[in-house]
Amino acid sequence: MPFRWTAKALKSKSDDEVLKAILVGKMTTLNPRSPLYRRLQRIANVIETKIADEKESEAIATVIPRVIVRIEGGNFQGASANMFVDLSILDIDNMEACDPVRYEWELGYYRRLEREVETLFAIH
Repeated sequence: MPFRWTAKALKSKSDDEVLKAILVGKMTTLNPRSPLYRRLQRIANVIETKIADEKESEAIATVIPRVIVRIEGGNFQGASANMFVDLSILDIDNMEACDPVRYEWELGYYRRLEREVETLFAIH
């Protein structure tokens, strides 16, 4: 279900914050490996940097939670949230079966996720 903005929320957010939320909303409907997803991610990162520069010392309310689901020997059935999250799937079986020559980009994607998992807090 798409996020709905209240008039109060729209008044309290900058144009950049609203734009970033719209981009992230669109990204949740895309495959993370698609060119459009990657392009929107770069744009959202630029907007986030701009927002951070404008509000150096303030806490930014538009930080999007990062979630990586690690799967080994099973299937991911789905996820639900009460806010936008940046969700990626680290499928160990797919990573191990990846041909390093034909699917170099996909293998790199899994390896980046594997390194990133080490920097995040375990939630389960």
